Amino acid sequence: MARHPVFVLVFATAMEAAPLLQRLNARTERLLPFAVYRAQCGANDKLLILITGMGLQAARQAMHYMMTHYAPTHIVNLGIAGSLSRDCALGDIVQVTETGVVRAGDDAIRITWTTLSAHADKAPVRLLSVNEPVFDNTQKQKLAPYAQLVDMEGAAIAAFCQQHALSCRIFKIVSDDAENRQLLLNNLTRLSGQLAAYFHLRITHFLSPKVFT
Repeated sequence: MARHPVFVLVFATAMEAAPLLQRLNARTERLLPFAVYRAQCGANDKLLILITGMGLQAARQAMHYMMTHYAPTHIVNLGIAGSLSRDCALGDIVQVTETGVVRAGDDAIRITWTTLSAHADKAPVRLLSVNEPVFDNTQKQKLAPYAQLVDMEGAAIAAFCQQHALSCRIFKIVSDDAENRQLLLNNLTRLSGQLAAYFHLRITHFLSPKVFT
């Protein structure tokens, strides 16, 4: 008998998740050790929303918790990202095709890559995930040759999914230029709402197992 799919929408922070939680009329499943919410999506009553907290380690721990307690099958990471390239402008919503966990050393940047399913009709988009926020032009220029976007969680989520044979998709909205923290703070609420509206309008499509194949 085929296993019923369990979809999990993964956000880093409550502020990023709040607009979609409201649109889905999600109810609280638990708040500790990680915030988990449950929502109805059509006939699918197994839609969960997870808030990991910020950072690579928090993302790994939250995904391990989710795997242990809820046995997910399909993961969708949603949230904000900084732009490393002129190809990704403020407010753009993009689907990531490859992620890299950055391990910065004294003399080199080392990246462990994870490939997500690509779509032939879309240009490849790479996302780097780092341990500390990038709001500095010098650091931005070090990362820019490798990817178009930067965040602090997405690549850890993708790598976990690959290790545990979970289907994974990542959608990011560009919130800043990876140089100006105030730009992010000014846009966070509005752009989180914009991403929620975009995803909610297409939720039946995005939560179809066929989209993950």
